[in-house]
Amino acid sequence: IRGNLYNNSFCNNNPVANDTIVLLDSTLTKVNLPTQVTTDANGFFKFSFNDLIFVNKNAKYTFGTQSGAVIQDTIVKTIQEWVTTSPVTLNLKKLKADFVYDTVQCFGDTLHFVNQSKYGKKSYTYLWNFGHGQTSANENPVKLLDIPGSFNIALKVTDALGCKDSIQKTINIPNPVIAQFVADTAACKDSLVNITNTSTGNQLTYLWDYGNGQTSTEHTPLIFIADTGLQTIKLTVTDNKNCVAIASQNVKIVDCISNIFGVLYENPFCGGLPVVNDTLFIIDENSYAVTNYVLTDNEGNFIFPDSVLSFLNPNTLFSFQKKSGYLLSEIPYKTISEWKAASPVILNLQKFNKEWLAEYNHIPSLQNLSTAMDLFANVYVLGYYAIDAYNERMILLKYSPSGELLWSREFGDYPNWRVRSNEMLIDNNGCVYVTAVVDFNGDFSNWDGVYLMKYTSSGTLRWMQYVNYIFEKKEFTTLEFDNLNNIVISASVSLRGVDIFTTKYDTAGTFKSYKNFNTGGNDYIRDMKTDKYGTIFLTGAVNNGSSFDILTIKYKPASNAYDFVTYNGVSGLDDYGENLAIDSLGNIYVTGRTNQNQPFVLKYNNNMTLQWTYTFNETQSFNWCFNSVKLINNALYIGALTNQSGQNGFSLIKLDLYGNLIWSRKKDVNIYWTKDYYWVLTETDLFGNIYLSGAAWNGTDHDVFTVKYLPDGTEDWTAILNYPNNEGPTDLCVSPDNNVYFTGITRVGASSDRIITAKYSQCGATAQNLRFANNNTNAENLPISEELGMNVNELHEYVNMFPNPNDGNFYFNYLLPEEEKCKFTVHDNIGKIIYEIEIKSGRNTVIINYDKFANGIYYYQVTAGSRLVKTERLVIAK
Repeated sequence: IRGNLYNNSFCNNNPVANDTIVLLDSTLTKVNLPTQVTTDANGFFKFSFNDLIFVNKNAKYTFGTQSGAVIQDTIVKTIQEWVTTSPVTLNLKKLKADFVYDTVQCFGDTLHFVNQSKYGKKSYTYLWNFGHGQTSANENPVKLLDIPGSFNIALKVTDALGCKDSIQKTINIPNPVIAQFVADTAACKDSLVNITNTSTGNQLTYLWDYGNGQTSTEHTPLIFIADTGLQTIKLTVTDNKNCVAIASQNVKIVDCISNIFGVLYENPFCGGLPVVNDTLFIIDENSYAVTNYVLTDNEGNFIFPDSVLSFLNPNTLFSFQKKSGYLLSEIPYKTISEWKAASPVILNLQKFNKEWLAEYNHIPSLQNLSTAMDLFANVYVLGYYAIDAYNERMILLKYSPSGELLWSREFGDYPNWRVRSNEMLIDNNGCVYVTAVVDFNGDFSNWDGVYLMKYTSSGTLRWMQYVNYIFEKKEFTTLEFDNLNNIVISASVSLRGVDIFTTKYDTAGTFKSYKNFNTGGNDYIRDMKTDKYGTIFLTGAVNNGSSFDILTIKYKPASNAYDFVTYNGVSGLDDYGENLAIDSLGNIYVTGRTNQNQPFVLKYNNNMTLQWTYTFNETQSFNWCFNSVKLINNALYIGALTNQSGQNGFSLIKLDLYGNLIWSRKKDVNIYWTKDYYWVLTETDLFGNIYLSGAAWNGTDHDVFTVKYLPDGTEDWTAILNYPNNEGPTDLCVSPDNNVYFTGITRVGASSDRIITAKYSQCGATAQNLRFANNNTNAENLPISEELGMNVNELHEYVNMFPNPNDGNFYFNYLLPEEEKCKFTVHDNIGKIIYEIEIKSGRNTVIINYDKFANGIYYYQVTAGSRLVKTERLVIAK
């Protein structure tokens, strides 16, 4: 018997070489023959006479292979019939992929996939695809499908001859049974542990186990635990298919007193002292006050008694709030039972506090804009207001450290005068020098001159000088003191071209000198600085007809000589200087922007030779960029901003004096307004910390944010002024005692702007320092829970002290509830009462002669009934 063995025609019908052909009887049982019959390279095989001589001649046979491959058509014949029909053609049966799997009863059941592929020629290779990126090459994989829904399970099989077959079946994974609940993390012994059962599944049954044989089958049982320590609550849920899920949670059970008690401390960064004589109340999740105020004692301790707490819903979450002054650091919300169990509760104050916010709106006016501010014990704000499209007036405001407007002064009350101001200086005597540029016709054609004015600290105009400058387009002036305290004013002036003019006056208003700078093109000034030798440094830009280049000028008045240098970043493109800084060696650092609106820094030595350039290649492109620079110790800090769509933000970079980047920080905020008074602002304090301020879009309007960075680039805190309108800062100052002030605008309606000025304090020197200075804080406007029935007058009362009296008295006015007995007391620095009077309730003013007191530091308190209304430090220095 001879013939050929081929693959099946569904695959490739190629000869099957090196396979062993076996003889099978009619029951498909192998017949043992003396010689093994193997196909050659062409699939040819032959059974010899000697192999068949002893086989039953009357029986019928068929063929198979030693490898287990099945012949496609199973035909049985006698030996003689097979000899007669030789040569015989045999084909392997087509490969068939198949598998079975476990029945899925519950979500999370482990599935065993059993391969049942057959035919073709072994051995097989497998590729399983379970969806969601899960695959396997195992013959019989085991899988956990952890997502409910329908899964298409695919199996692809390849045999030894390269033939392939695949099959796909759909498996439905049921929704899981989820055991889930929320319980108090801490509770009192034998008190109710609040439980919220959030388990999900079909037709669930519940079994709760909470120790000592206590069980329940309720959906949400009332659980009381008698044992103290860490106890476990266990929930077992079962659905209608007997699928089971288990959840557990540990609860700390303690012996509780019936009060909530703890200690109020300063922020640890600020020394962590106890906060004495401060007021706390409890609020719910809607920020409603639900208790009266409690007072901290002389060690910062506070107690909320059970007589108050018993009226509160045991399932509601609560937190704490201060009445005013420094806010608390972030406090979680817990149930009353949890707060009792957590007692003593440790509360800390924030590192900073918004002490006050003042708003100024001149009547009548369309716009009020602040342009500069300065500090000298008090706060001075410079700006202007617009009456209509042709009339604008300069405005100078003076605020006390507590935010009280002490006086305001105006200039330019003439028909069709447009008067704007943008620079201010304060000398060592507290006198204020301001510039006001004037358009005499109100026609926007040009600016006709500038006035330099001096005001005393009481607001008296001491003198005024008119400088006949005709301004080119922008109303920009710069103002500095020189080494002899003369006042230097510089501006870009239109003559035949545009030159920079510098004029100098002494503090009496006497003209000293002037100098004009013409570098061969139109020269524009942006910033000016002076050094200890009286040298004047200026930066800006020069236009020689085709493009702008950065212009830097160094002028020595003693010799009346000046040098200048220009910088052209890329030929034919524009470059602008923005700000400059001078170090102790006379090196000059200029910040600016390129035509591609990328922030950069230049360094010149004292011979005006360029030392290095640095371009801040942030990942985003800068659609427009303005920047400011501060030189602190041996480092430069540069603030910049961009409003590139989708990549808005404020950046702060720190460079060493060799142009190497030390670190960079980015504040990702949305910036849409492109007015000059939305530039990024930077300022520093005595400790080398850097402050960054700007305006950011919150989804509804713009807010003013202020960020404090430590010298290593760590963000220390961020304050956001969320006022009801669009706000933007225009100037930023830090006082020697680390109070942070900014001025800016708030936009009311489509175009009406008002001036805003705010103060943030940081880390008071003592726990009693200015805790209640702000009687307009948001905390005082908290809504009161109706069910508590608190006196609404408590939230509208105020006490204001007048600082720096000069008639031998100190004054305070107040508004206190009509029904309560009120007192004013003065304590020395160890807490002893040295003065006490009863004061009338309602609205009143009290005058106290300070001859009764020696020089020193005191603290006064105002109480209404048993409540502390205000406490504040009082310094008497005669």
